Amino acid sequence: MSLLHGCLQQLIWISPVLSVELQSGQLTPIDLIVEEHFHRAAPGGMGGTKAAGNYSPVLVTQLEAKKSNYADVVYLDAKTDTYLEEVSSCNIFIRKGQTIKTPPLKGTILP
Repeated sequence: MSLLHGCLQQLIWISPVLSVELQSGQLTPIDLIVEEHFHRAAPGGMGGTKAAGNYSPVLVTQLEAKKSNYADVVYLDAKTDTYLEEVSSCNIFIRKGQTIKTPPLKGTILP
C-alpha cells in the first residue's frame, strides 16, 4: 500500500511464472520439499528485508533439494514449525476451493 496524493491505494497482483516450468506450452506443477530442520528467517531478524544476506543461507538447502529432483524448498515458520512460510525463491500462495491464501507478512517473509 502507498499514500498517493492523500489517497490510499492498494494493488494486488497474482501471476504464474511461466518461464520457470513451461513445457509444451503448458504450465506444469513443480515438486517442492518441506524443510523440517533449517529456517530461512527467524522472528526479530532480517527475513523481511531485501538484503543479499537473506538469499545465501538457502543455497545449500536448495542444492540438496535439486539433487533429490525437487524444484525448490518450502520453509516452515521458525517459531512453531507448523505453518508454511515461504519457498526459497518466491512467496507461496495456496488455493483451496475459490480462496487463495498466503502467509502473513510478519517480518520473516520478503514482501
